[in-house]
Amino acid sequence: MTIYYVPDIVNEYESVDYLQHKVSFGVVYRLEWGGLAGGLLAWLSLSWVYYIVRYWWKFKRQR
Repeated sequence: MTIYYVPDIVNEYESVDYLQHKVSFGVVYRLEWGGLAGGLLAWLSLSWVYYIVRYWWKFKRQR
């Protein structure tokens, strides 16, 4: 089979593009600004909860 193989450059781009952007279970998504902002908001929320609980625990122990 390798003796008779002739590469088809025009159609190869489509298969490479398909392999780079499609996965067997779906589409590969890139991180957009909305995802970054959501992650930052989640991190800030968790930090805020941590410091509120820490302050409450410190205040409770002083009593």
